[in-house]
Amino acid sequence: MKGLLVKQAKKVSPTSILEAAVELRFELETQISGGSLAIHLGKALDNFPEFNELPSASIPPALREQNEQLKYQATHRLSNGAYNISVGSSVLGISFVTNDSSDYPGWASFYKNAKKILLVFEKIAAVRSYNRVGVRFVNSFDNNKSFVNGLEARLIHPFSDRVDLTESSIIGFLVKAENDTTCKVQIATGANINTPGGLNNTLSLIDLDASKNSSVSPEDARKAIEDCHALDEEVFFSLIKDEYGNKVFKKIER
Repeated sequence: MKGLLVKQAKKVSPTSILEAAVELRFELETQISGGSLAIHLGKALDNFPEFNELPSASIPPALREQNEQLKYQATHRLSNGAYNISVGSSVLGISFVTNDSSDYPGWASFYKNAKKILLVFEKIAAVRSYNRVGVRFVNSFDNNKSFVNGLEARLIHPFSDRVDLTESSIIGFLVKAENDTTCKVQIATGANINTPGGLNNTLSLIDLDASKNSSVSPEDARKAIEDCHALDEEVFFSLIKDEYGNKVFKKIER
């Protein structure tokens, strides 16, 4: 029986997603430290019992403000076992990482929880604008030749019919959308990853990070998140050949 067209898919199972994340970089009306934001957010949410200070918290705030990379590093993290919230003075990250007790619940459920967290955050912090909105997915596959052969080579190298990946290598490229959203893609083979059911599994990864890097208002941030998710989804399914997709996914929904 002929398989379904993976490129027309909207949902597949079993899921290949190891990690899903939303990141928002912001400017506040009144500057507040990442530690204070994290403390207030933890109290308001009341279901994130784990509170951790990250190594970047030891960097003086003045130094962080002067360095673009340091400025947007989270200084504190809240966790409840399934979801992590990373907070800094200029960044908020919400992520779900597959673990022994929880698989990725799907975009609808993940985004519903992310929006709840974002709503609480915006009540705590007077956000003037978001200067970057991003959605990232890390997908895992068995590390074998079938994975490499199952990728659409011309999407990676427009003038090549083959994917130039060895047993342990990384390639990356950028996809631009019409609505000022871009997707950075990294494809890796031979990656050692700690996954549920086994440590240090060697896997192949498709890492997609779509982002809108222009200033958006808090009201428009949700639309920007949805645009980023849509681009990630479009790029991911366009990368997978139908024959390979029908082997690794038992169920394909359109």
